[in-house]
Amino acid sequence: MDKKPRKLRRVVIVTDSLDPWNFGGKEERLRSLRVSSQLDINPDFEIIYATMKWWQGEAPENHVAISKLRPMYKGPKRSSWAALRFALASLRVIKLRPDLIEADQIPILPLFSLKLVSMITGAPLSVTWHEVWTPEYWKEYLGRLGSIAAKLERFAMKLPDQIIAVSIPTRTKLLHEGVPVEKIALVHANIDKVGIDGATTSLLGADLLYAGRLIENKRLEIVLQAVAHLRDQDMVISMNMVGDGPEKANLQRIVDILKIGKQIKFVGFLDKNSDVWGLMKKSPIFISASIREGFGFSVAEAHYAGQTIIISDHPENAAIYYLSGQDRVATVTGDDPLKYAEAIEREMKRSQINSNPKIINEPDLYSGYVNSWFTLLDKGQRAS
Repeated sequence: MDKKPRKLRRVVIVTDSLDPWNFGGKEERLRSLRVSSQLDINPDFEIIYATMKWWQGEAPENHVAISKLRPMYKGPKRSSWAALRFALASLRVIKLRPDLIEADQIPILPLFSLKLVSMITGAPLSVTWHEVWTPEYWKEYLGRLGSIAAKLERFAMKLPDQIIAVSIPTRTKLLHEGVPVEKIALVHANIDKVGIDGATTSLLGADLLYAGRLIENKRLEIVLQAVAHLRDQDMVISMNMVGDGPEKANLQRIVDILKIGKQIKFVGFLDKNSDVWGLMKKSPIFISASIREGFGFSVAEAHYAGQTIIISDHPENAAIYYLSGQDRVATVTGDDPLKYAEAIEREMKRSQINSNPKIINEPDLYSGYVNSWFTLLDKGQRAS
C-alpha cells in the first residue's frame, strides 16, 4: 500500500521587503533562509512569503502579495502611513491558513494585526527581532512621535509566542526589557561562504567599498568627508558605494559640494550577490560609519572575503561584538571625519587581501529557524 504523502506544516513569513528587490541585513537573512529551504530534500515545512507586490506579472513560487507596492520611506525615514497600510494588509494572512506565522520586527505595526490573526487561526506567532531601540533614539528618529513609538515597541515585545533574536546583543537587550528568557530563541545569521568563495565580477574595484542601504543611520556623509580630507592631503582614494536608499540624492549632493565626484562611484543596487562579493574581493577596505546594526551582514561577508574592516564602535553596532579582537578590523570612536581619514590612511598602508580569511563559525540559519518552529509548535500542542 502506498504511503500517503506527509502533510507539510505551513509557515507564512510576513515581511514588507525581501530580496531580490531590496538589499539589507533583513533581506539577506531571508534570502539565506529561502535558498536553504529550497535545498531541503525532506522538508517539514511549506514556507510562504507574504509581502507587497514587488514583482511584475505572475508571482514567484511561494510568494503571495497581500498588499500593493507602496514606498516604504518618506524622505530618509520609514513611512508611518506605509507601515499602517501594511499592518491592515497583514490581516489577509488569515486566508493563507498558516500553521505558524513568522514576522519581522520592523515595521512594528503589523505585529498587532498578526497577533489578531494568530488568535483567530490558532497559529503561533514568531517574530525575528533585529534591534532594540532606546526611547532616546526613537525620539531622535521620529521627534514628538518617538515616545509613542518606543512604548509601542515595548508593548509589541509581549505579542509573540516566540522571539528570534539575531544576535547576542539583541538577546541581551530583550532580556533587559523584561522578555522572559524561555521566550527567546537565538538564531545567528550566517553568511554564504560557498557563494563568496566562488564569486567573481567584471565590475571594477576601488580602494574603499560600502555595501548596504543608503539611509541616515549609516552616516556615509562622514566617510565622504574623510575621503575629501585625504584628497586635501594629496591622498586620492577611490570608493564604490553599492546599494540604494532615501539618502542617495543627499549623498550625491555632498559629493558635488566636496568636489570628489571623480573618486566616488554610486554603483546602485546589484541584482547578483556575486557582483557584491566580487567587489569585496577587489577592494582592500570595507568601511561603514553606521551607528546601528542588528548583525551587520555586509561587514561579516566583507571580512570573510578578505577585506580590512573600518567600522564605528558605537554600542548599538552589533557587528563590533562578532568582529572584536579579530585581525583586519579597525574601529573608530565618535563622528569625526578626521578619525576615519586617519584609519583609512593607516589601513591602506598595511592592508593586503588575505587569501585565506577566517571569521567566526556561524550555525546554519535554516536549521535554527526550523528547530525553533518545531519547539514552538510542540509547546502549542502540549498546551492544547
